[in-house]
Amino acid sequence: QIQHEHLIRMCGVFDSHSGCWVEIERPPGNRLSHMLQSGPQTRLDVALWAYPVADAIQHVHSYSVLYANLTPDAIWIDLDTKTIVIEPFDILSFEDRGSLGVYGPPELQQPGSYPPTPATDVYSFAAVVVAALTATPDPNQVGLVEHNKLRQELIKALELNPSLRPTEFTGILGAIGDRVNLHPEAKKGFDKRLIPVVVLIAVLMAVILWPSGGEKKAVQYRQDLPELPAEDRQALGSPPGEVMQDENVIVLNS
Repeated sequence: QIQHEHLIRMCGVFDSHSGCWVEIERPPGNRLSHMLQSGPQTRLDVALWAYPVADAIQHVHSYSVLYANLTPDAIWIDLDTKTIVIEPFDILSFEDRGSLGVYGPPELQQPGSYPPTPATDVYSFAAVVVAALTATPDPNQVGLVEHNKLRQELIKALELNPSLRPTEFTGILGAIGDRVNLHPEAKKGFDKRLIPVVVLIAVLMAVILWPSGGEKKAVQYRQDLPELPAEDRQALGSPPGEVMQDENVIVLNS
């Protein structure tokens, strides 16, 4: 019942002799863990997926459910379509979700030490951000984060005591930077930024077409230009109207 545009949709559930199976839609793109093999990301790279991931987890929290599964493997990114989704295994309770390794806070590493809260997901979120910025899957490397404000927010989110840890992603997101517009709407109407370009083209056309008096100067051919095609080459298309012949221009296509 929990659906979100950045949460991979579950198509169905069925059981068999080998267990219970969940069918989900195939996520596009690649896992974040695969992308991090190429090296650390910039804050702009992180902002691309950080906001959608936080939106999806906050939506899960609104159902009084924890995600508790955030690692770079759970985040799928398609740079071509700007599609960012996370796997939904967090909200399934068929088996133990595990400690998440280096991305899990103490309440997942040592069950019973602290009760899991939304701060649990904040810790994992901060650990993934550190891994992305440093290309090192170790939250203890948070000191390598160059941006001072972001580093301080990550340190707060990586607090071992969940009662002292933030329960929202606001601080980290604000330090990362502005949200990246994944699907900007196409501008309607004429783009005023093109006016100087149009004016320049009009001026050049006026200079070229302006009739000049006096003797006709010989055309100076440059040696570095590609060889001109044969004079008897046939045009590939028909012109839309009457063509004024000019010995300086060869029409190849229209």
